Amino acid sequence: MNFTKNDTSIVKGIAILIVIISHWYRYAAVESQFHFIYHLGFYGAALFSFMSGYGVYKSYANRGFYKNWMVKKILYVYIPYIIICVVANIVVYKYYKFDISFLWGAGKDFTMWYVPWIMMFYILFRLVYGLNISKITKNIMLIIAYYVITQSLISLTNISSVWYTCNGALVVGVIISEYTTITSKRKILMSMLLGIVSSMLFAYLGIVTDNKNYYCIHGWAVIISGVAFCISLYCLMIVLSNIIENTYLGNILASIGGISYYVYITHMKVLYFLSESNIIIFVILAIIIAYLVQKCFLKVKLVK
Repeated sequence: MNFTKNDTSIVKGIAILIVIISHWYRYAAVESQFHFIYHLGFYGAALFSFMSGYGVYKSYANRGFYKNWMVKKILYVYIPYIIICVVANIVVYKYYKFDISFLWGAGKDFTMWYVPWIMMFYILFRLVYGLNISKITKNIMLIIAYYVITQSLISLTNISSVWYTCNGALVVGVIISEYTTITSKRKILMSMLLGIVSSMLFAYLGIVTDNKNYYCIHGWAVIISGVAFCISLYCLMIVLSNIIENTYLGNILASIGGISYYVYITHMKVLYFLSESNIIIFVILAIIIAYLVQKCFLKVKLVK
């Protein structure tokens, strides 16, 4: 069983809502009694990464490496991101108009690390899956190469969040997309239950080891917790897909998922102006701004 295109949009909608809500509580609601919610943000980031890995393999399986594959990834992913960051540096973060750290890192709003990392992943995926070798060998090469590269870059840039999202969920998304063979509801439910339990247990282990400064164990615990969460939600969507698709909630989530990337690259700029507002206004306005930005990019053919 595999995701439909609508399933993918629904999950992306869930992922981006988790991300932007966690960012609200991390940066705008520091004094709130719900400030702890920001800790859940890595689940959204892991899920977004998982769906990116899942999607890139499905695209490859259906179409192969079509003409200008990498060029189009840059055109549709990296160029809109650069445009938004440049405009934001001039209009929003006026004191940082000459900063270009967003080209390789998190930028001045500290959340944009995902885009340079996903571009690196696309390059690696293109190199590995372009080889004439077995699937298993490709997977092993992808895991090892991505692990070594990300750990090297993390040590240089000190961006620990990449450790527990892209490093695990991106690669697992590819593998799940390639090898999904679950056919019975019983197996799906068992996988979902195992994913939920594993996610909770390793999240707890991550909290305990972080407090005791066991950073290596903490890192691996959070990776596994995030990946387990992705797998459990993947199984849940397979079970509930037909039900959710026929509801208003499913339609809303799918619509948000369709513009999720644009929500991601613009929401912190919106938050900059709304830090004294409330979360409902922030979420609604972030979605509206992302929709308008997508329409602008559609006009100049920077959207698929």
